[in-house]
Amino acid sequence: MIHYEFNVGDTVKIVKTAKDSYRKTIGYIGKIRRRHEYMGVNSYSVKVDGFTNSYQNEGLFIYYEKELTKVETGDDKMNSKYILHGLKGIAQVKFIEGTNTERTYQYRYYDESINVGDAVVVKSAHHGFGVAVVDALITDHYAMEDLATNGDTINREIVSKFDLTAYKDRKAERVRMADNDAKRKKLMDAMDKRISEQRNMEYYEKMAESDEEIKAMLEQLKAIK
Repeated sequence: MIHYEFNVGDTVKIVKTAKDSYRKTIGYIGKIRRRHEYMGVNSYSVKVDGFTNSYQNEGLFIYYEKELTKVETGDDKMNSKYILHGLKGIAQVKFIEGTNTERTYQYRYYDESINVGDAVVVKSAHHGFGVAVVDALITDHYAMEDLATNGDTINREIVSKFDLTAYKDRKAERVRMADNDAKRKKLMDAMDKRISEQRNMEYYEKMAESDEEIKAMLEQLKAIK
């Protein structure tokens, strides 16, 4: 009988790999989807969070047993009924910063006041805390229960929402102040130029009263439109 160190559904961490194309996944967490054995060597198909293997039709990565270590998280040890207690739905969120700002991720939420567009603090098992914006909400009873207790969502939860209004107002005020300063400078430069031209013209007029050559040049200047 084949002895496997890990089971399907286990959360594992990639600790090393012999494949150059897999090296980017070292240190990341994934879920075991399938187990394999060939000539006495165990291997596993793993869904690695944040990565997709374009050479495999399900996007999974295949690792040898020695390349993985099991991760025990608090949520993995929980009975699903505790995870579902107070659950309001599954939020699809997009991170505000980082390399995957266009990708959506699913997080459990327990605050019924959470709406699409809200800024939220999220917590995952291996990436820690992050800041995201709610893109969509899944509140269908059966769908959200299935998503909450299976796959990656079991380790993801919205901690709380927070208000970006004051921050956005400060940024807008800084932009407004900078814009007003630029407008003031433009107007002051234009006035300085106009005053300088006017003073020069007054000086030319005065000098033309006693100098016929200056008077003739002044007349030519005025004739230029």
